Amino acid sequence: MSFICYNYNFLVFAILISNLVVLSALNPIHRMVWLIIVFVLGSFIFLLLDFLFIGLTYIIVYVGAIAILFLFVIMMVQIQNVAETNIQLPLDKNNLMNSSTTIFETNVNKINVFKENLSLFNFSNLWFPLLLILLISSLFFINTSNSFAIYYYSSWFELYKNFTDIETLANMIYLAYPTALVFLAILLWSVLIGVIKITMANTLENY
Repeated sequence: MSFICYNYNFLVFAILISNLVVLSALNPIHRMVWLIIVFVLGSFIFLLLDFLFIGLTYIIVYVGAIAILFLFVIMMVQIQNVAETNIQLPLDKNNLMNSSTTIFETNVNKINVFKENLSLFNFSNLWFPLLLILLISSLFFINTSNSFAIYYYSSWFELYKNFTDIETLANMIYLAYPTALVFLAILLWSVLIGVIKITMANTLENY
């Protein structure tokens, strides 16, 4: 048995064991740790088979997403407030009226925040959509060093047959489709501006 086959069988066996541990573990933290181990071992299999991009994507996307989601969950858990809510209060009409009033006021505040967020699309704030449209339209007039035929090349394998998959993807993104790359960057930038706008509105509403 060759070295690659031995490592492949070892990684597959380790992934099966890790999956069984994920299914049988009762602690959610232990499940998360073993799930990360499953994705890391899966990425090692792709790296062993010379699929470098897919292997690195498993580590960056899946492992990073699990870690970030876990951190967000920990940050959003309010332990002090949860402990305070465990105190049993006497159930009477005043408590019911106060709770219903609080829920109504919360819904009204959410509606007001939603209306403030919709003010981004009013005629007084048309400068941002117009700027975005101008930037997008200007992309079609960018002169690149590549010819027009490279955008619709028939066989990428023949063009980059001596490169790895990461080098091929990099050449396709940064050399063949620079306009699409800039377009995606502008879309991500607009999403970031929208998130900042919504966050600022919620912060002002709380204070």
